[in-house]
Amino acid sequence: MRSDRPPPAAGGRDPGVHVRLPEEMLAAIDARSLEDGTTRSEAIRRLLELGLRTQTADQINEAKSHAAQAAKLASELGLKAKGK
Repeated sequence: MRSDRPPPAAGGRDPGVHVRLPEEMLAAIDARSLEDGTTRSEAIRRLLELGLRTQTADQINEAKSHAAQAAKLASELGLKAKGK
């Protein structure tokens, strides 16, 4: 290490994670970070958050669909739903 340079920044308090990504994906992430005026790391964090929220929303919608199907079947069978 050269003595005239300060040590590299330690980063935030969150643990670091190393991942390998295809060049095309990195290029898309870099383009996104430029559009948003952020760093590559911040763009990756935002994209991961978006993906996790989307997955959760899909799971909620699927659960609601199953509940509706169960209520319809119960109605067809002349059963009352719990709590009603």
